[in-house]
Amino acid sequence: MILDIHADIFTDIFNKKISGESNIIEKYHLDKFNKGGINGGIFVFWTKPESEYDNYETFKKNDEIC
Repeated sequence: MILDIHADIFTDIFNKKISGESNIIEKYHLDKFNKGGINGGIFVFWTKPESEYDNYETFKKNDEIC
């Protein structure tokens, strides 16, 4: 099993989602995971404390983040 244990994918998804994009995993990440043989991952949610967003509320509102 190959895992990606330090991925900034959710930061990329968040930034694209708040810009109005959808199907972000399929468009930008899934093919790379498949080509690389990656079939699992540990994803960290990192946010800047001084962010202009209420990070928890923003993620909650965009629960269909993919």
